[in-house]
Amino acid sequence: DEDGALGEPSERFTLLLKHRPEFIETSTGRFDLQLSGHGHGGQIFPFNLLTAIKYPLLDGLYTLSDNQYLYTSRGTGTWGPPMRIFSPPEITLFEIVPEAP
Repeated sequence: DEDGALGEPSERFTLLLKHRPEFIETSTGRFDLQLSGHGHGGQIFPFNLLTAIKYPLLDGLYTLSDNQYLYTSRGTGTWGPPMRIFSPPEITLFEIVPEAP
């Protein structure tokens, strides 16, 4: 249960790991960064156009509000046919460091 896991808004940095790149309005202000995957960046052209309808936050970094972000990785794997067309794999590295005093 996402609502129960997030708790109340906090001053501490909150990272949400969520498989599907979906944003739930009740989560507004309750996390700073959501890391997701699931869609493999659409994986195969032209089917990626259909995938983007179901998951509009398909790949890349999105600003959800002033201090709330969602990043969806294309990942390195596949689903179904073992191929990727116009959706190269990626490994993403985030360096999360404390703010300077």
